[in-house]
Amino acid sequence: MFRVPWSRDEYAWLALGRPPLIYLGGITLSPRATAEHMRASPRAVYDSWNRIDLAPFGFRRARLEIWYFRPPLAMPAASDPDELTIERVDPRDLVEFETVSVRGFGGEDVTVPAGSIHPPNPDPRLTCWLGRVDGQAVCAAISYETDRAVGIFGVTTVVPARGRGYATALMRRAILVESGKPAVLNTDNDVAMRVYERLGFQRIGECPLWSPGPVTRTEPDDVLT
Repeated sequence: MFRVPWSRDEYAWLALGRPPLIYLGGITLSPRATAEHMRASPRAVYDSWNRIDLAPFGFRRARLEIWYFRPPLAMPAASDPDELTIERVDPRDLVEFETVSVRGFGGEDVTVPAGSIHPPNPDPRLTCWLGRVDGQAVCAAISYETDRAVGIFGVTTVVPARGRGYATALMRRAILVESGKPAVLNTDNDVAMRVYERLGFQRIGECPLWSPGPVTRTEPDDVLT
């Protein structure tokens, strides 16, 4: 999507260039992966098995996220809030979707250049969801369907619209129950955890996120913020 080169072997996936700020630079793909496999990551690393220590290579353990799994079961009947409408976003134009996502995760005053996080993306496996109230976009989520599971990412609601069931309504779509596949996601947010667990997600593991320190090992003149 961002034309960032990458490599993959049995141990790890690694970006070979700097991806945009919110994206990962490395993911462990085997419990046998070591810190040596991940030390060259140009951005944050997910340690999928919570087994490695990247501190000696200038990384810090930024947070611990909980991985969730939902079996491919029917969704209990429920109604959306009356005022909420939900739509699939045209993948050729994600500017409004990106704006809502940034507001939800970063706050009302945060902005980014259009397309810097969510550029147009024709990948047919990707679905971007947007919820509206009185025509104004207030919540967002992403589904990514592979041949084995549905990954759910970027679930958020702007601060003034929280606590009204909007994210839950989006999740009922994003799970893609009709696919017949399990759904997976991760979070470190206690409120989100309660939403996901009510929808049938089960905790299956802990995944630390390692972030590079103030100066990277691969680009020592590039100070990260």
